[in-house]
Amino acid sequence: MTAPPNPERSSRIAMLLLCGVLFVLPLALSSSIVFHPDAVFAFNDGNIEMVLSPAYAYPRAMLQIWDNQFFFGAGWAAPLNVSSMGEWLLGPHRYRTWGVPLAAWFVGLCGLWCARRLGMSVAAAWLAALLFTLCGWSFTFPTVGLPVRSFTLGWSLLSVGMMVSARQQGSWLRYALAGGFLGLAVSDTPDVGIFFALSLAACFVVLHVSSPEEWRLNRLLRHSGALALYVAASLLMAWQTVSIMYGMNIEGVADDPAPESVEERYAWATQWSLPPAETWSLLAPDYHGASSRSEASPYWGRMGQTAGWEEHRQGFRNFRMAGYALGTTAAVCIPLLWILLFSPLGRRTFDRDARMCILLFTGLGAVSLMLAWGRHFPLYRLFFSLPFMSTIRNPDKWLGPFTLAAGLLFGYAADALLSLREKPAAETRGVIRAWLACSGALMAIAVLGALRLLARRGAFLDTLSEMGYGDAAMLQRMFGHALGANVLFVVLAAVVLTVGTTYLRLVGGSRRNASLFLVAGLAAVTTFDLWSANKPFVLPAHYRHILQRNPMTDFFDAHRSEGRIKILPPQHPLLNNWRLTYLMAHGYDLFDPVSVRQMPPDYGALFNGFGDRVDRLWQLGAVRYFLCLAQTVPQLQAIAPPGTRFVERAAFGAVGLRGHAVPSAQVPDDQKLLRIVEFDGALPLHRLVGSWEALPDSPEGQQEAIARLAAPVFDLRRTAIVHGEMAPMSREEEGGGRVATRLHSSTESHLDVETSSEMLLVRAVKFDPAWRVSVAGKPAELLRVNALFQGVRVPAGVHRVAFEYRPSRTLLHKAIGVRLLFLGALLGLSVPRRMERFARSA
Repeated sequence: MTAPPNPERSSRIAMLLLCGVLFVLPLALSSSIVFHPDAVFAFNDGNIEMVLSPAYAYPRAMLQIWDNQFFFGAGWAAPLNVSSMGEWLLGPHRYRTWGVPLAAWFVGLCGLWCARRLGMSVAAAWLAALLFTLCGWSFTFPTVGLPVRSFTLGWSLLSVGMMVSARQQGSWLRYALAGGFLGLAVSDTPDVGIFFALSLAACFVVLHVSSPEEWRLNRLLRHSGALALYVAASLLMAWQTVSIMYGMNIEGVADDPAPESVEERYAWATQWSLPPAETWSLLAPDYHGASSRSEASPYWGRMGQTAGWEEHRQGFRNFRMAGYALGTTAAVCIPLLWILLFSPLGRRTFDRDARMCILLFTGLGAVSLMLAWGRHFPLYRLFFSLPFMSTIRNPDKWLGPFTLAAGLLFGYAADALLSLREKPAAETRGVIRAWLACSGALMAIAVLGALRLLARRGAFLDTLSEMGYGDAAMLQRMFGHALGANVLFVVLAAVVLTVGTTYLRLVGGSRRNASLFLVAGLAAVTTFDLWSANKPFVLPAHYRHILQRNPMTDFFDAHRSEGRIKILPPQHPLLNNWRLTYLMAHGYDLFDPVSVRQMPPDYGALFNGFGDRVDRLWQLGAVRYFLCLAQTVPQLQAIAPPGTRFVERAAFGAVGLRGHAVPSAQVPDDQKLLRIVEFDGALPLHRLVGSWEALPDSPEGQQEAIARLAAPVFDLRRTAIVHGEMAPMSREEEGGGRVATRLHSSTESHLDVETSSEMLLVRAVKFDPAWRVSVAGKPAELLRVNALFQGVRVPAGVHRVAFEYRPSRTLLHKAIGVRLLFLGALLGLSVPRRMERFARSA
C-alpha cells in the first residue's frame, strides 16, 4: 500500500527546483569566465589588482588596512559586510568569478521571499525573482566589480518583505528585523544604501497611514514607535560602515584646495544622470549600447558626460560600465496591472493591502526614476540641497529603488494575469482590450523609433563620427544595435501578448497546465531578453601577467624600502593603468595624489603651502623614484634644486601580451620610451636628525610648520619640527647615526637604529594615532613631526624600533556582536514556527 502524496513536501521540492533554476541561469550566462582558470570579469572598481596588494589580504584586512596609494596613506578599518566576507571566504579569484552569479542569485532569492510575503502566488513570485536575478542592476554591476549594489537590492527586498509581515502581524521583533535588513543594505554600500533607506522609510510611513483608521492616536503612537525601532535597528546594523565612511568622507574633510562654485559641485554630483530619452534603454536594452568598455556594443548615450563637453571636449564624452535593463516582459505586463487596478474588476481581484502596495510601489518607481534623471530633472536640486546629499555622486543610483519597485510590480502583474482566467469573459474583455491598446502604444513607439533611425541614418552616423566613436564598421554596428533593439522589443512584446491572450483563451485542460504555459512563456521571453542584454557585460580580464617578473617590478623590488614612487604625468593612460595594476598589486609605496576630490585640511594645507617648490615637497615625502616618459626627464632636470639631480636608472618599453601592455626591456632602443628616474635629493623614508624645533600640535602650529618647511633656508636634512610638549634640541653638527631596514610594508616597519646620542627618528608616513611605536621592545610616544609625519625619540645605543598600524577593533567587535544578535533574532523567529509545523506533521 503506497503512502498518500505529501503536498507540502512536493511544494518544498518544487520551490528548491525553482531556486536552483535561478542560480543556473546567471551561472550559464557567465560560465565562459567562471570556469576559466586564468580569467576574471573585466572589473572597474574593486579590481583584482587591488586585492592582490599586500595591504588588502583577507582576513587581516578586516582588522587593519593602511593604503599608501594616496597622500602618504589613509588608515581605516574594513567594514564587515557581504563583500568583505565573500572576499575572505572565496578568495580574490573566485570572488571575481563565482561572485557574479552568486550575487545575482542572492537578489533573486530575496525577491522570491519578498514577493511571497506580499501575498503573491508561487508562480508570480518566481517570475519576479527571475526578473530580479537577470535584471541589469543585479547581474551587470557584479561584472564591473560592484556586487555590493546587488547585495543592497537584495537586503532591501528582505526589509520590504519583513516590514509588510511585521505590519500584518503587529510584531515588534519583525520591525527590528526589517530595520536590520535595511542596515545590512546600507552597510554594503552607504551611498546607494542611503537611497534605499530613504525610499523604504517613505514606504514605511505611507504603508502605515494609508487608511483612515490608522490615524487614531493610539495607532499613530504605535506606528511612531515601530518606525523608531525600524530606524534604530537599521542604524545599529550599519553603524560600523557609516562611522567609517563618515570619518573618511565628511568629518574633518575639506573640499578641493581650489574652491569650487555651487554649480561646479552640482555638475560633479550629477555627472552620471540618466537622460530621460535613455529611459527607453531600460525597456529595449542595447538601444544606446551596453557599456563603454564593450567593443561589440559600445555605449553612445550621454550618461557620465562631463558638463560642457560639447564645447571644450575635455573630460568624459560619456561613460557607462553597467546596465539597468528590465526588459520587454515587465514593460508589457505592468500596464495590465494598472489597468486592472483602476477597473471595476480590480476591487474583486486585489484586496486592500495589495492595492495599497501596488500604488505604493508605483509611486516609489515614478519618484525614483525622476530622481535618476538628476540634472535633467529640475527638482533634483531640492534633493541635492539636503544635508550631506551633495557629497553623494551619481543620480543613476536611484535606479536601484526603481528596480525594486518595478520587479515587485511585475510580480503583481503576473498574479493579476494568472487570475483573469477565472473571471467572467464579459468582465475581462474591456481590460484585455485596454491592455492591448497600451501595449500597442509601446510597440508603436518602438516602430516609430526604428523608422526615425532609418530615415536619419546618415545624420545618426555623422553625429557618432563627430563624437569620435571609431571607424565605419563600428558606426554601422552601433546603428544596427539601436535599430535591432527596437525591432526586438516589438517582436518580444508581440510574443508576450500572444502568450497572455492564448492563456486566457485556452479551452479545456486543467488550470495548472494553463498556468504552466503562461509562466513558461513569460519566463522564456524574460530570460532571452535579459540574457541578450547582459551578454555584452561578460568580458574577461587576465591578471597573471601582473605577477610575472618584468624590468619595472624587478627594479622597484630591489629598491622597495628606499623611497616612494611617483608617476609623471599622473593621468597618462598607460602609466595610470600600470599604477592600478602592477604598482598596486605589488604593494609599492606611492606618492600619487590623483582621483581624489576631497581631502583632510592638513593635506590641502601641505600641498598648498609648498606652492611651486614641488621639489621640497618631494624631498619631505621621500619621493625618490619617478616612473615617467622619456620626454619628461628634461622637465625634471629643469626643476632640480642646487646640489641635486635626476638620474636615469632604467629604460624600457611596452609590448603586447594577451591584450595587455607589459613592461619589457627586450625592445629596440628607439622603442624604450619609458624611464625610471632617481631623485638623489629625496630624503629617506626613515632618517635620524639631531636637531628639532617645537611647535604647538594645533592647526596654527601645523600652518607655521609648513611655512618653515617650505622656506629654502630650512635644512630638511638636519632639522625637524616636532608638534607638542617637547624641549627643542639644537646641535651644531649632525649627530652620528645609522638606520637599517629589516622589514617594511604598508602596515609595519622594523628598523635597526644605531645612534651616538639621543636623536629623533623621522618617518615619512602620515601621522595617525592608530600607529604604535616601540623602542627596544618598550612602547614609546609617537610624535607628529613636520606637520604631517611621524617621529620617535631614540636614545643613544643600538635599538630595534618597530612601527605597527593597530587601529581600534571596537567598531568591528560591535559589528560582529550586532550581527550575532540579529542572527539569533532570526532563529528565534523561525525555529518555533518550524517546531510547530513538525509537531503538526507528527
